[in-house]
Amino acid sequence: MSVKNHVVSLETAKRMDELGGLKTKPIFVYWTSPDAPGGHYELVYTGEEDFTHNEFCVPAYIATEIMEELPGNIVVDEGDPENQCIYWLGINKLTDEYEVFYDHYDVTKQSASHENLAEALALLWCDLKEKGII
Repeated sequence: MSVKNHVVSLETAKRMDELGGLKTKPIFVYWTSPDAPGGHYELVYTGEEDFTHNEFCVPAYIATEIMEELPGNIVVDEGDPENQCIYWLGINKLTDEYEVFYDHYDVTKQSASHENLAEALALLWCDLKEKGII
């Protein structure tokens, strides 16, 4: 299995970066050289090295890094603070993809799915971030 199956796609990495990214230091980044033709990016392992975020590097988060920053639950009041509902984070492994979601007794509030778990989690994180939930 390729390491690219364990990190978010470059497109999603850029989207996460535009939304402020995660607080954690990534162990992988998409890196490009100022001389690279057409903005070609390479996936690079940063490991324990200090990561300097700049215009040539985009964090390529793995599933664990994203899970650490997703809340275990979200509270939604649907416009009525007296009628709050707690939606719990869940993950299903389907035949050919992962589904990640927040649900309450089979009522799903937010969800995303993808064949790559990191990508599915990242899409859910982006959705929550864009809606101001996290």
